[in-house]
Amino acid sequence: MPIWTAESIRALRLALGLSRPAFAQLVGVSLNTIYRWETGSRSPAYGQSEKGLKRAERLALKKGTL
Repeated sequence: MPIWTAESIRALRLALGLSRPAFAQLVGVSLNTIYRWETGSRSPAYGQSEKGLKRAERLALKKGTL
Protein backbone atom coordinates (compact mmCIF):
# COMPACT_ATOMS: atom_id res chain seq x y z
CA MET A 1 0.00 0.00 0.00
CA PRO A 2 1.68 3.25 -1.06
CA ILE A 3 2.15 6.05 1.39
CA TRP A 4 0.94 9.20 -0.30
CA THR A 5 2.87 12.35 0.56
CA ALA A 6 2.28 15.88 -0.65
CA GLU A 7 5.30 15.50 -2.92
CA SER A 8 4.24 12.15 -4.38
CA ILE A 9 0.72 13.37 -5.12
CA ARG A 10 2.01 16.50 -6.86
CA ALA A 11 4.58 14.44 -8.78
CA LEU A 12 1.85 12.06 -9.94
CA ARG A 13 -0.34 14.94 -11.12
CA LEU A 14 2.56 16.55 -12.98
CA ALA A 15 3.60 13.20 -14.50
CA LEU A 16 0.11 12.98 -15.98
CA GLY A 17 0.32 16.56 -17.22
CA LEU A 18 -2.92 17.47 -15.49
CA SER A 19 -4.12 20.66 -13.88
CA ARG A 20 -5.40 20.44 -10.32
CA PRO A 21 -9.05 20.55 -11.47
CA ALA A 22 -8.51 17.77 -14.02
CA PHE A 23 -6.60 15.65 -11.51
CA ALA A 24 -9.33 16.17 -8.91
CA GLN A 25 -11.90 14.93 -11.41
CA LEU A 26 -9.78 11.88 -12.28
CA VAL A 27 -9.25 10.98 -8.62
CA GLY A 28 -12.85 11.72 -7.70
CA VAL A 29 -12.27 14.39 -5.07
CA SER A 30 -12.76 18.14 -4.87
CA LEU A 31 -10.25 20.70 -6.06
CA ASN A 32 -9.84 21.86 -2.45
CA THR A 33 -8.91 18.32 -1.45
CA ILE A 34 -6.15 18.19 -4.07
CA TYR A 35 -4.86 21.55 -2.87
CA ARG A 36 -4.82 20.36 0.75
CA TRP A 37 -3.03 17.14 -0.18
CA GLU A 38 -0.40 18.93 -2.25
CA THR A 39 0.28 21.50 0.45
CA GLY A 40 0.47 18.82 3.14
CA SER A 41 -2.33 20.21 5.27
CA ARG A 42 -4.28 16.96 4.80
CA SER A 43 -3.44 13.40 3.82
CA PRO A 44 -5.58 11.12 1.68
CA ALA A 45 -7.98 8.94 3.62
CA TYR A 46 -8.24 5.30 2.67
CA GLY A 47 -11.20 4.24 0.61
CA GLN A 48 -12.38 6.22 -2.38
CA SER A 49 -9.41 8.61 -2.25
CA GLU A 50 -6.96 5.71 -2.25
CA LYS A 51 -8.77 4.05 -5.15
CA GLY A 52 -8.68 7.26 -7.16
CA LEU A 53 -4.98 7.80 -6.53
CA LYS A 54 -4.20 4.20 -7.49
CA ARG A 55 -6.23 4.67 -10.69
CA ALA A 56 -4.20 7.79 -11.50
CA GLU A 57 -0.97 5.95 -10.73
CA ARG A 58 -1.89 3.08 -13.07
CA LEU A 59 -2.68 5.61 -15.81
CA ALA A 60 0.73 7.28 -15.37
CA LEU A 61 2.48 3.92 -15.49
CA LYS A 62 0.55 2.94 -18.60
CA LYS A 63 1.51 6.24 -20.26
CA GLY A 64 5.12 5.70 -19.20
CA THR A 65 5.28 9.04 -17.41
CA LEU A 66 5.92 7.70 -13.92
